[in-house]
Amino acid sequence: MAGVDSDRPNHIAPLPNEILSIVFLELQRASRARGTSDVPVAETTVSHVCSHWRAVSLSTPQLWSVFEHVSASSHVPARWTDERLAVYLERSKGHPFDLWIDFATEEDLGGNRLLSLLHMVLPHLHRCRVFHILSDRNHPLRDFREILANAAVPLLEICALCPDHQVARRPDLALTSANIFQTGAPSLKYVRLDETSFLNLRPPLESVVHLRIEERRVASPILIPNSIFDEIISLPNLETFSLFGYLFRFQNQDGPIPNESLLAKNLKEFRTMDPIVAGYIFSHVLTPSLQSVMFPKFNLDGGDVSIPAQMALPSLRTVTLMDPGSGSHDLEGSPNTEKFVSGTYNVDELSVWGGFAEGEGRNEDWGKVLEAVAAPSTWTNLKRATLSMPFTNPSEIEYYHKFIRGKPQLEVLCVPPGCLERPAFMDGVPSHLRLQPIDYSKPGISLYRTPGPDWMDTEEDPFLRERRMFEYF
Repeated sequence: MAGVDSDRPNHIAPLPNEILSIVFLELQRASRARGTSDVPVAETTVSHVCSHWRAVSLSTPQLWSVFEHVSASSHVPARWTDERLAVYLERSKGHPFDLWIDFATEEDLGGNRLLSLLHMVLPHLHRCRVFHILSDRNHPLRDFREILANAAVPLLEICALCPDHQVARRPDLALTSANIFQTGAPSLKYVRLDETSFLNLRPPLESVVHLRIEERRVASPILIPNSIFDEIISLPNLETFSLFGYLFRFQNQDGPIPNESLLAKNLKEFRTMDPIVAGYIFSHVLTPSLQSVMFPKFNLDGGDVSIPAQMALPSLRTVTLMDPGSGSHDLEGSPNTEKFVSGTYNVDELSVWGGFAEGEGRNEDWGKVLEAVAAPSTWTNLKRATLSMPFTNPSEIEYYHKFIRGKPQLEVLCVPPGCLERPAFMDGVPSHLRLQPIDYSKPGISLYRTPGPDWMDTEEDPFLRERRMFEYF
């Protein structure tokens, strides 16, 4: 057999086939430690060592049950990818199948290569556990919607459909109704959409626990009334909701006002880069289980919303502010911000990602943010904080010192590494406070999953990309 040396010494050949197949699976898992497969992939390598290993590997369907395609190239013949997928589909037999495809490129590869792969998978959708498709304007998915409309996906748990491609026509605004997998997706727990797929490719969301609607390169061509947002935030099983971009039209943009408070009973984590969305959540949505929030700016008075005076989020423990200095110069007299702080009295971890920068009023904005969170009445139970703003002069150092003095319960403070080398800063730090340099190799923010053997989404989380803008050494 070409590529297989049957006479090569094999010191683990005496192992029972069942044990040998477990070894192969562990090798495969280790090869995906970074969230993408080594090249050549482990399953191909072991199947070309000797005839015995090949026989064992080909009789282990689980070894061929994950197909990954990343970084399409015009230099790779289309038939290679097609043939490889056909082999995986055949060798995985009836085992649940995971499909991870990233077809986002900067070039038009032509020939509808992505669609040819998806057509190959159609007869196997009933056993797909993962259906994770990233594309772009060069490989639109619009012609695939009708085919997926009535597809049966009883095992589907993870679904990402991100074409990043606008449509010319105005979409149907009955956006919470599914237009793919309409026979149901009872096992579906994770859904990722971009702003364009939300308008055109929508799986059923009733069972979804983790939902991401995040702009990639192409923004939505229209703003959707917040009545659609209301239906999404009220999904009965929703625990994490990530919204990146500007997709919804709220009150100050003529969106409807809810007649009564909405209930997000199980929502534990929410993140957005739109401060109006954050204000709307705190004003109109009851979130008794909320544990972590991320939003920009520290002024919640935009969008013509009013947070109720009695608002309370006793479960909230973690607050992350992303670039809150931008536009925060009018923090004084911000009633919504004051009510939010008063109602989140159990917060014990705060992260503020941003930086001092050139520009009129910029440092003053940041000073007001730090003074606001440093107030003794603000988050009195704070135990851990990350402040990413480097300082270059005594007035900026004093902002840090005010924060430290206002948080006597603070145990750990993470700062840019260079800050620890400045005596003027270190002199104002009490002995009980443990200072740590920010470790930029770690996310520093809440992520749904990090890449690994079981999570092969190769596209960087947009909130992490935003956070990386504030790495100061």
